Amino acid sequence: ILNALIPEANQVVTGKVFELMTTQRPVITITGQDSELRKILASCGVRQCVWDLDTACQILEASLDGSLPYLEDKSRRFSRESAVENLLRELNLTTEEY
Repeated sequence: ILNALIPEANQVVTGKVFELMTTQRPVITITGQDSELRKILASCGVRQCVWDLDTACQILEASLDGSLPYLEDKSRRFSRESAVENLLRELNLTTEEY
């Protein structure tokens, strides 16, 4: 996943990220150290985010030796099902208010 390395992009998270969570395959992300994308991935146990030369070297080594973990949303917080449930819950709250 390639995300811009500028502060203005720290809040950008594409839908593709959530699709990749369902593949259960290793994912390497280039993003800012303080980005929302890195925080979401870290909450899913993903530590392979590149933001400088040191992290790039660490991830390349892990990729070459086969220790790169795969992306997995064990809590299912970011699944489509969870998104639909959250939307329905919000709509019900909104509907009840009127």
